[in-house]
Amino acid sequence: MNPFPYGHIGVICIFSVVHLGFSTIYIANCLQARIKNMGLISKIYNLNRMTFFRRIVLPLICKDLAVLGLIIFLSCISSLAIPLVAGAGRATNLELYIFEKIFIEQKWSEAVFLSFVQSAVLFLITWSIFKKNGFVANQKALFFNYGLSSVFSAACLAALITVYICAYLYKTATVLIVTDLNTLFDSEFMVAFLNSMIIFSGLMVLFLLFLVAVIYSIYKNKHPQWINLFLSPSTILVGFGLYLLLPANQSGTDFFKMSVGLFTLFSVGLYQTYLSPQLSELKSQLIVCRLYNVDLKIVITNIIWPQMKKNIIFVVSLLFLLSVTEFSLLKATGSQLQTAGTITFQYLNSYRMDQAYVISFICLISWLIFYALLHFLTRVKHVRH
Repeated sequence: MNPFPYGHIGVICIFSVVHLGFSTIYIANCLQARIKNMGLISKIYNLNRMTFFRRIVLPLICKDLAVLGLIIFLSCISSLAIPLVAGAGRATNLELYIFEKIFIEQKWSEAVFLSFVQSAVLFLITWSIFKKNGFVANQKALFFNYGLSSVFSAACLAALITVYICAYLYKTATVLIVTDLNTLFDSEFMVAFLNSMIIFSGLMVLFLLFLVAVIYSIYKNKHPQWINLFLSPSTILVGFGLYLLLPANQSGTDFFKMSVGLFTLFSVGLYQTYLSPQLSELKSQLIVCRLYNVDLKIVITNIIWPQMKKNIIFVVSLLFLLSVTEFSLLKATGSQLQTAGTITFQYLNSYRMDQAYVISFICLISWLIFYALLHFLTRVKHVRH
């Protein structure tokens, strides 16, 4: 979008694109789980499609649509990165307002009060979501989409995605042709990318330990419901808490703070979205293992890993992508550590959009290579086994 509408309109546009994919998949899963084979029954009775949609579909999924709205609201109210990039000082959400109170106005007492109020709202909404609904698992149903499919809507969605991807690739290719890459791949960028890899290493270890702990609790029939409260914690509260607890601008401490902060912000959300539904389906197998006193190590290596390998690999790759692109948490912790994400943010703020395109493209390519490498390594191990 040239010129880009910095301010509230720009922030809303980015939020819309960011949540489009999740919303589409969430609604599709809700339809499959709630409607099931009612479409086939409606077709047998020759029920009008609009009547089917108005009298059956909407009443069944209205609560799910409300939950989706709350989830998007949680993401928007706890987002710091998008208002920092696209707000241009004219669009301030609560998260950015608290950030300014801490690092610009130095009013820590007001910031702490607002942070706790915000966190209380986030936890209350998250608790209400999981108490009543939770995430909807993907349940396939025969002919579920009768009366719900739309060629026009599918064409609009495909056109939007195509335009977005093609425009990005075209701009990136144009920049690569005219840009001297030696000016980008300097020692500063290489050190920043290495810093991102160190952060990812710590983040991956923490997430895998967390996953093992959750599997162990389910194995013992003591699933920790309290983790649902951390679905979407405040970036500024996590960052400011780490800023107060640990000294700033010490390399080892900064790496630890970033790994812990990213883990706190994203681990539960990724687990609930990609791993929890499948793990719930394996609960009966875990009960059998517990009855026969099967060792937890055998449960993880022989039962959990073969069936959840693809999802676990994908989540680990997303952690990699977050490590190389996240910059708002670094801002919230007051750290001066350079990562690939902070360099991209600096280019955006200094109106060096061309360099920002290239860096973001490098991050995406490195993510795809890492994802493919994980698949290859796990496949080789499986074949050997």
